Amino acid sequence: MFSIFIQVQCMLLKLRIYLVPLSLLDLYVEKMRYAAVSCMSRSYRPTVPVSYIALVLGFTSVGPTTEGSDEDTYGMEECVEWLKAHGACLTSEDSGEIHFDTKASISSLFIPEPEDAVAHGDASLAVSDFMTRNLGELKFSNA
Repeated sequence: MFSIFIQVQCMLLKLRIYLVPLSLLDLYVEKMRYAAVSCMSRSYRPTVPVSYIALVLGFTSVGPTTEGSDEDTYGMEECVEWLKAHGACLTSEDSGEIHFDTKASISSLFIPEPEDAVAHGDASLAVSDFMTRNLGELKFSNA
């Protein structure tokens, strides 16, 4: 009887997860990916294939040994760009496969500042944005 109760609770939890808006999950993806890469840089030595990292971080959906589609190729490129933007040291093997150098990257990983961020958190309230909107209104109101 107790195991049925646990199974029902698990099913309800899975249902709640599907109902969580994706925009809320997107808030934490960057932090979770950084935490995973940071943990990999401390756990694995000397290198890790980027194809494996792309799979773990959710950039691709297939295993590292299977041939991927164009979407998976794009996911690999996106993963490489993400790793470079976060200070990862990447090396190229003789086979042409790109590897994440864990020893060199352990001290250089960081979370970059968002490009569209402003100090108070709302990009629509930036001073330049405010001035361009209100200068147009001032010109029309003075006429």
